[in-house]
Amino acid sequence: MRWRSFLSSGAAHLVALLLTALYLVPLLYMVMVSLVPTGESTLELPGRLAWENYGAAIAASDFPLFFVNSTLVAVVASVAQILLSCMAGYALAKLPVRHGNTIMLLLIALLVLPPEIVMVPLFVISNKFPLLGGNDLFGSGGMGMLDTYAGLILPHLASALAIFLMRQFYKDLPDELGQAARVDGAGEWRIFLRIYTP
Repeated sequence: MRWRSFLSSGAAHLVALLLTALYLVPLLYMVMVSLVPTGESTLELPGRLAWENYGAAIAASDFPLFFVNSTLVAVVASVAQILLSCMAGYALAKLPVRHGNTIMLLLIALLVLPPEIVMVPLFVISNKFPLLGGNDLFGSGGMGMLDTYAGLILPHLASALAIFLMRQFYKDLPDELGQAARVDGAGEWRIFLRIYTP
């Protein structure tokens, strides 16, 4: 029995090691290629590491601006998505929402849509958004939300997967916690923020 357990754990470790290599080899190759001096072959190990390649790449573009933009969009979109997903998940799990099951079915249906399908419609919506970026009431005449932080952040505020996961999380928590807090005089916001979410 011990031998069989050793073999199964060894096989699991071997599979984990192979998967780790599968993910790390392309990353290490990318780093190696980035350090190859100009004119040398990228198929063999470099004779010396050309760290100046990174300096040249940063100097050739407005890298600090790109970094700040990416960081700002990622942080704001992530925090907002977590907050909105927590609120939506709590409402669908613990509050008497009309047609809550239908909403959940629609969210699950959204999970099967690949992001590439919604990319063009999101671009059109960002471009034709009314009363922003010079657009009139009907969404024409300007740039809409193109080249703005709002155009990058707003499409990522709601995520069907995040709402689904948060709903499942809140659904697993006992209803008695909220009922006891209501008896003590707590409102829904306090129950959400102080009882269920922490």
